[in-house]
Amino acid sequence: LHTGQVIQCGSDYLVEISQYKINTDGGNYVVVWKKDGGNWKKIVDIFN
Repeated sequence: LHTGQVIQCGSDYLVEISQYKINTDGGNYVVVWKKDGGNWKKIVDIFN
């Protein structure tokens, strides 16, 4: 798992798009982050 592209969407959201590899399987993922009281919290993640 490594950080790929991180896109800020307004002042309260980040979207992270990258790739992961587990043993011999690999795929892609997207993570949506929301700013909450000065801290970033992951609210949605999708792996395939």
